[in-house]
Amino acid sequence: MRFSTRNIVIALITAAVGLAIGLLAGTLMSGSHNTEPAQDKQLNLEEVRALAELKTPDGTELLAGWFTDRQGWQLSARMRVPRAQLENLLRDNGFGTPESGSGAEFRNAASELDRDWKPGGASRVEIVKEQQAPGKPGTLRSLLLQQDDPAVMIVYLLARG
Repeated sequence: MRFSTRNIVIALITAAVGLAIGLLAGTLMSGSHNTEPAQDKQLNLEEVRALAELKTPDGTELLAGWFTDRQGWQLSARMRVPRAQLENLLRDNGFGTPESGSGAEFRNAASELDRDWKPGGASRVEIVKEQQAPGKPGTLRSLLLQQDDPAVMIVYLLARG
């Protein structure tokens, strides 16, 4: 059986088109178009507020804030909040009533970036379970509250979306 040059060219073009379609279909089926590596970023208080849709009371001091886009975006923040302002923080952000709990498992990928993230060592810990941010569908937030001294609370925030 003899193949003409024309038949060979048609066969090569058909194979190339089939390969291109297969690669495109595989990319679309994978569901991931982001080829960039995960980005870890240290945040300031304004960025924490914006990403987590968080209203912080006067006197709030950010100790550390971290963001990562691994497994969807995740944020962690440690803040010092005046004890007298704690009720305002909870009320203004739509958080429920804190419950006693353990801080040992209160972490996410972003909190792993913070060397001083140690909520499990506190003697008195209260947790506000994960809740959706009021004006930002898909953004979930939770808090862990630890008394630093009689006038100050350390607030650990986890958020994801």
